Amino acid sequence: MKKLNKKGFTLIELLAVVVIMGILMLVAIPAVSKYISQSRDNTYASTLKSYGKAVSTAFAAGELGCSSSKSGTYTVGLDEVKSKLLDSGGGSPYPGNNDITGYIKIVITNGRPTYTLYASTKVRGGKYKQVRGRAFSEVTKANIEDGTSSYPNTTSASCTIDSSGDLD
Repeated sequence: MKKLNKKGFTLIELLAVVVIMGILMLVAIPAVSKYISQSRDNTYASTLKSYGKAVSTAFAAGELGCSSSKSGTYTVGLDEVKSKLLDSGGGSPYPGNNDITGYIKIVITNGRPTYTLYASTKVRGGKYKQVRGRAFSEVTKANIEDGTSSYPNTTSASCTIDSSGDLD
């Protein structure tokens, strides 16, 4: 009798491997996608906190063009915070390199400021990730909401940032 050469895999063995790989992908891809989405939300929340901390530090140092002795409501645009106060970073963690838009509202009562954040950034499909009316210290991924539009400019008085430290 002639001996058969048994090198390689049979078609059934190859099909079994393909089916097993397909099942593994069905489980792995949604889990990885969810992990990536949660990671981006955490990064977005961290970025927004850095905006708020930069504004509160600038206010305490007298680098904002609104006086701490006057009561009132003021705003600082996030684009100005990014360009003048942040050393690096401040961009959106979502695909498309979209900017984070919005403002920080500063309400001064008896010389004591409170900061409220309104921010949004565009994500895929014309949707937005938003944070509305939160103190920057309270921003977490749980506070990030899905939205359909960006935040408009506000009508309250604006603080300008003077990087030299002199008040405008």
